[in-house]
Amino acid sequence: MQVPADYLKEASIARLAAEGQRLMQKHRTALEAIEARFGVPATIVLAIWGRETDYGRYTLPMTGCGCWRRRPMSAGARISIAANSSWR
Repeated sequence: MQVPADYLKEASIARLAAEGQRLMQKHRTALEAIEARFGVPATIVLAIWGRETDYGRYTLPMTGCGCWRRRPMSAGARISIAANSSWR
């Protein structure tokens, strides 16, 4: 878990930006599909993904009720599911 000072370190932000640029290239097609379908710019999806989970390195605890338990998925799989989702 990060403390607020770690969350705002310039080095952390620079590292996340570089990783975001790499992931934009890797997942461009899926991110563009998400943007087209849901209206959320790919850069915003990447920014939230990076800041809130360090691109999947941190996970949110969702086991309180048991209904959230699921197998771990790769980032690519989650992006692909979102891009191809019928939700909306």
